[in-house]
Amino acid sequence: GSAIATTTFHVSPWLAMILVAVCVALLALLIGIPLLRLSGHYLAMATLGLNYVVHNILLQWDEVTGGPSGFAGIPALTLGNFSLDTPIRRHYLLWCFVITTMLFCLNLVRSSAGRSLAALAGDELAAASLGVNIQVSKVKIFVLSAILASLAGSLFAHTFGYISPDTFNIFASVQFSIMVVIGGMGSIWGSLFGAGFLTLLPQWMDVFDTYKDFIHGGILVLVLMFLPQGLISGLTDKLRIYLALRRRNAAT
Repeated sequence: GSAIATTTFHVSPWLAMILVAVCVALLALLIGIPLLRLSGHYLAMATLGLNYVVHNILLQWDEVTGGPSGFAGIPALTLGNFSLDTPIRRHYLLWCFVITTMLFCLNLVRSSAGRSLAALAGDELAAASLGVNIQVSKVKIFVLSAILASLAGSLFAHTFGYISPDTFNIFASVQFSIMVVIGGMGSIWGSLFGAGFLTLLPQWMDVFDTYKDFIHGGILVLVLMFLPQGLISGLTDKLRIYLALRRRNAAT
């Protein structure tokens, strides 16, 4: 969206990001109200199916999205006359967004709304008995997630100067899900760790490109078998138990 607004209609990149985020929020609201009446595996299948349909529509809509070729020449972000067009400048910009988003999410988790969401994730019936509006809470977090994804996509486009429908296909969605599961679905820090781990892994392993899917799948299976809470939460819990046992043994 931001790529179309800046290259076709010559809108300012920052304004384009805001406008696209608003449009995405409205679209997520319209989709989320009926979609989030589903739950469990049905919701997962519905979201993956929707992803597949939207991806194919964008891929075939050459006049608007550029089709498989996508958009090139997307302008870099600027701060006044200061252009963020070098790797080091983009690096600092992206980390500013990461830190800001992390602080926002951490504050959200500690708020009353965050506690309601935690209760909802644990047991919907128990959350409803405590006065949590299940449907409204689900739609709100769905819309918020869509806004964050929109901003991330816009940053990607303006950072690399190119984007196409294939950039974020269904396989990318699966990879993002694997990052969250490996890091820990209930942990903000875990999600950041999972994203960093799977992003940096190719630089540590020369064979990664050849066996990428196998390695991803293997790591996912091992985590689900031995650390179902994710690496961060799982290892933290095991370390806490180990230290507690050591203290008890030392006391006896």
